[in-house]
Amino acid sequence: MASKRAPRFEDYLAGGFLGFGLATLLLVILVSYIDFKASPFIVIATSSLLSYMSGGIASGYLIAKKATYNYVKVGLKVSLSFFIITMLTAIILFQNTEGGLWAFMGFLSGVYIGMLIRIKTSGK
Repeated sequence: MASKRAPRFEDYLAGGFLGFGLATLLLVILVSYIDFKASPFIVIATSSLLSYMSGGIASGYLIAKKATYNYVKVGLKVSLSFFIITMLTAIILFQNTEGGLWAFMGFLSGVYIGMLIRIKTSGK
């Protein structure tokens, strides 16, 4: 039987930074192609949510490699580190915390999907 492994603090932080970086990169790419000032709200919300979900999928998949049990708690911790990084960046750069809950929910659902993909492909 394999021993139980849990990610360390550095792993949670790395997952949060990875998801934040990927989501930010995708948002920058989308902003260069979509005129957000002329777009309806649903386009803005959907593109933001999908970019946060893609960052969450990548982070969830990679952090699930480190964990052998308790995936839900691991996913919540990674999402919390992402949320803290996102809010600190938004406060420092933009003096604004608008959209933080949407970012957290998108990333949380992405982490869950990424962990499910990892569990299904690893055969656990």
